[in-house]
Amino acid sequence: MRIWLPLAIASVVAATLAVMLPRFYPMRRPDDEAWRWNDEMRLTLCLSKVGARQKNADFLADLAIEGTLVGFGDMADTSDPRDSGNQVGCYDYPQRYIDVRDGEGETWRIMYALPGEQTPAVHARVGSPVRFRFYSTFHSGQTARFVLRDQGGPVVAIEMYGYSPRGFEEGDVAVGWGRMFGHRPTGCGGDEVARALRVSGDTDVSVPPGQVRSFVSHGARYRFWNIQSVNVLSEPCVDGYDSTSWVLWRE
Repeated sequence: MRIWLPLAIASVVAATLAVMLPRFYPMRRPDDEAWRWNDEMRLTLCLSKVGARQKNADFLADLAIEGTLVGFGDMADTSDPRDSGNQVGCYDYPQRYIDVRDGEGETWRIMYALPGEQTPAVHARVGSPVRFRFYSTFHSGQTARFVLRDQGGPVVAIEMYGYSPRGFEEGDVAVGWGRMFGHRPTGCGGDEVARALRVSGDTDVSVPPGQVRSFVSHGARYRFWNIQSVNVLSEPCVDGYDSTSWVLWRE
C-alpha cells in the first residue's frame, strides 16, 4: 500500500500535465506537416516569337532551341506586350518573360505567371549561349514544360500540370514522387493523394505540396517550389490523371 499510493499519485500528476501543458506550451507542427491541397492553383506558361504575325495558338509545341540569352524581366517593361501567345497561347496574362535569339536571328519569348509571391530569379548573363526546351500538348487540359540551360546546367525550369513527375532529358536532375500526405476520393469514385516531390541532384530533398526547398546539383545551389502534386491511385474517369506543377531555379 505504501508503494502503490505514491505511484498512483505520480500517474495522476503525469496525466494531468500531459493534458494541460499543451494549452500553455502548444507543440509546433513539423514543417513537413504544413501542406495543403493546392490542385486549384493556376499557372501560365506560354510562348511567342517576337514580332511574328499573330495567329491562333493551338497550345502545341515541341521545340529544342539553341541561341543567345538576350533579355528577361517583367512583362510590364517590354516594348510590345501584344506579342503574348502567338505560338503557344496564354490562359492568363503573363507576368515575366525570357528572350532567346536563335541562330537565324528570331527571338523566342517564354512567358509565365506563377501563383503567390514567389518570383524565380534568372541567374544567367545576358549574351551567354543558352538552349531551351519547350513542350506543350493538350489532352483534357494543357500541360507544358520549359527548361532553360546554360553551360553551368539548368537556369530555370517550369512544369505546368504534368501528368507525372519525371527527370530532365539530360539526366542531371531527377524529379519523382515522395511521401504521401492527404487522401481523398475523386469526383468519379476514384482515389487520390497529395504527395511530396523528391528532387535528386548532388543532394536529395523531399518537397511537400506548396513548399520550397533547396538542393545542390553540379555544385550549384537550387530552389525547388512544389506548387501542386496530386497522385491519382485509382480513377474510373478516362481523364483522371496525376497532376504536378513545379518551378526550379538556380540561386
